[in-house]
Amino acid sequence: MNTRKIKTAAGWTLTLLVSALLSFSAFLKITQEASAVAQAAVIGLDAATYRLIGLIELAAVVLFIIPRTGLLGTLFLIAYMGGAI
Repeated sequence: MNTRKIKTAAGWTLTLLVSALLSFSAFLKITQEASAVAQAAVIGLDAATYRLIGLIELAAVVLFIIPRTGLLGTLFLIAYMGGAI
């Protein structure tokens, strides 16, 4: 197999793995899953703010997946993760 094909496949595999994990996190925030909302309340976030954070996270993931906007999505996700830390 061509090394270029291997690199492309590995890149897409990692992109989809990261996207799936972040999408699941956003899904829990958007659907207001009870334990996620409880954890947010501990740090002082209300349910509406937590849902907004989930929508922003999902938008960043969509930008990350699309090749043309991948760099912008990456920057948004870096900022998101930096804020989480």
